[in-house]
Amino acid sequence: MRRLLPVLGIVLALATGLWWLRDAPAIHGHWILHFNGNVNRGFLPYFDDLVAASPEGVRVVAAVSNERDEELVRRRYVRASQVQTLRVARPLSPWARDRYVLFDRRGRRTCLTLPTGWTRPHLAGDLEVPDGLSRLDPSLDVMRSPFAPVGGDTIVTDRAALVGAGAIEEIRRRTRASHEVVLHELAALFARPVVVIPRVPHADQSPHIDLFVADAGDAHLLVTDPEIKLDSAIRAAARTRLGQFDAAHNRHVALRLDIVARKLEEAGFRVSRVPGLFSKNAMPGQNQPTILTYTNVILHQDTAYLPRYGIGGLDAAARASWTRAGYRVIGIRAEVAALNGGAVRCFTNVWAR
Repeated sequence: MRRLLPVLGIVLALATGLWWLRDAPAIHGHWILHFNGNVNRGFLPYFDDLVAASPEGVRVVAAVSNERDEELVRRRYVRASQVQTLRVARPLSPWARDRYVLFDRRGRRTCLTLPTGWTRPHLAGDLEVPDGLSRLDPSLDVMRSPFAPVGGDTIVTDRAALVGAGAIEEIRRRTRASHEVVLHELAALFARPVVVIPRVPHADQSPHIDLFVADAGDAHLLVTDPEIKLDSAIRAAARTRLGQFDAAHNRHVALRLDIVARKLEEAGFRVSRVPGLFSKNAMPGQNQPTILTYTNVILHQDTAYLPRYGIGGLDAAARASWTRAGYRVIGIRAEVAALNGGAVRCFTNVWAR
């Protein structure tokens, strides 16, 4: 009888495990955040909204680079069983999208990133995240290439990879390759044709393309049109202190975005428009001017997780644009993100099964 007790214990443990697996929700996607306690505390409302809104079957992976941040994440989201920490050894940026691109390549989930060591020290931990993700799921292919583009300047659709002209120029500087060679290498890496998105004037720099283009699926793209509700939106945005917006500047940006929309239509996409605002100059303390974007989103099945800025008319018009595209909309507080040059997609990478 004594010999049977350990065997019975093992059988009971296995039965309990099988019962739990039967009832546990299947994980069919990951949302990756970078949590840097020195930088991200102002973004906590954004993280709170995202964790609260994450659907069943999606695991939120919070990459951290030290024990203090890991403990902070665990304390804050102690009741959120779908939150998991991923520890890396070196410092992280808050931009979970920029140093690696997650996409489907010939039926396999793939992560394209720069070679290890190819970035500044305060961003070095970003390049460790892909290996951490592959440990979570060894079926993830990690590809390292000096031709890897910035994630915010890359949108991988089923039809083509959209890459910003600024990212192409950065790759040329990094590799000293010709424009034609860069396009050839990118097409091989993504296993898709490459469509180059021209620069859009925005003070002294051009924004990442995901701040004015979004993939809505089925060869349907949404492109920002700053002239939608322009004058009333500027008045409302001014009251929120989100930026200094100028109607003439936004009309100028609108003309350039019309060119982007036509180029994408010529590439075979169906294009719809969504509102947005571009401030002309950075405010004190800002690194770059504010963009109120409704293309910088994450999608899950039939739901669009959309930035929310507390500007009633503009937020409502954006919701209507995404509803017409076939999505239900969940708003994510993005005021602090907007003041730091990003929004929902910038801070969240998506690894779908």
